[in-house]
Amino acid sequence: MSEFAVNEKVLAWQGENLWVAKILKLETNRVKIHYDGWNSSYDEFVPHDQIIKDSPENRKLMQELKAKTKQASSGSNSSSSSGTKKNKTKTEKKRVQDSESEEEEEEEETKKEQSSSTKKKAKVENTVKKNGDGKNSIFLIFHIKEK
Repeated sequence: MSEFAVNEKVLAWQGENLWVAKILKLETNRVKIHYDGWNSSYDEFVPHDQIIKDSPENRKLMQELKAKTKQASSGSNSSSSSGTKKNKTKTEKKRVQDSESEEEEEEEETKKEQSSSTKKKAKVENTVKKNGDGKNSIFLIFHIKEK
């Protein structure tokens, strides 16, 4: 039995940093996670040993690691650190854009569904007519009105 559960918040290792994530699926040798604040296209399967419990102690560790990474990137080589900073900024912008775009698409789809279901009304008319061979046939006639 796993020490983790579906929908549980965890911290996931990515390189030397920890990131907040949620467990989407548990499998024998791996776990599917969603990174908080990231588009679902970044969801991924990781080994069980790449995630740890979300606890105050582990959150503190996460902050310490991020501080160390920040210090290391602002070290002696200013040209490479500014390049790293630009890349991080682009990644952040992309993450926010992906997230906003996904939300806008969901809202637009919901609006379309609501408008299509409220703007059209259908009236069904059941008609019985005789065929040329004297047998009765049933015809369903749909009248669709747009509001």
